[in-house]
Amino acid sequence: MIPGKGAGRPAGRSGNMSRALVQQAALEGELPHQFLLRVMRGQDEFFVEETLTEDGPVYHMRRPYLSERIDAAKAAAPYYAPRLAEMKVQASGAVGIADLKEMLDINMRECAAKEILKELNYQFDE
Repeated sequence: MIPGKGAGRPAGRSGNMSRALVQQAALEGELPHQFLLRVMRGQDEFFVEETLTEDGPVYHMRRPYLSERIDAAKAAAPYYAPRLAEMKVQASGAVGIADLKEMLDINMRECAAKEILKELNYQFDE
């Protein structure tokens, strides 16, 4: 069922609760995505490594490892590039070869023909 025009919150708008939480977090310090970006860039030495000595443990600050930076990038990604929503497509009626031929330009026809021939194990010199 397709909702009517104007249904729901407009695209790109956040709710009042979300806006208030973001403002509160900004007043208390940095926002989660800001921290994740700093980790991703490896800007600060804030990861602690422990070394055991005779006098007890000694802690050293270090920059994040590449694997930690990659994990931070993955965690920050939804703040900047949300996942695409799933779309359902319904076809109404069949499309014949003649109709397809008219819709495709010459380049698209060549690509489609190559893909079909590749599936039939033909090889091309490119």
